[in-house]
Amino acid sequence: MAEEHQIGEYWHGLVDYNWTWMVRTNSGIVTRHCKEDAIQTANVAKLKQGKEQRSRRESFQKQVEFLMEDMVEYYENLDDVAEDVKMWVGDYVSWTAQEAGRP
Repeated sequence: MAEEHQIGEYWHGLVDYNWTWMVRTNSGIVTRHCKEDAIQTANVAKLKQGKEQRSRRESFQKQVEFLMEDMVEYYENLDDVAEDVKMWVGDYVSWTAQEAGRP
């Protein structure tokens, strides 16, 4: 039942024959003794999850920008770099699909 909860959700549950507040966080499920603590913990978990997703997206974008800026000296323009990067991404997706046994 706890697996059904998303990060940042809290509920009242039974732990060791005692009713307690439980919260799904990024690292698992934690218990809290009162509803106010559960709400605060849930809000922090949601904030952390949002920050992790943003930083992951920004770092990927920065990696692509670095790659393109590094390669532009070997190409006519950024459009040519983008075409090659698109081709490499397609190749990578095909390769990972084959490794996973998908068509």
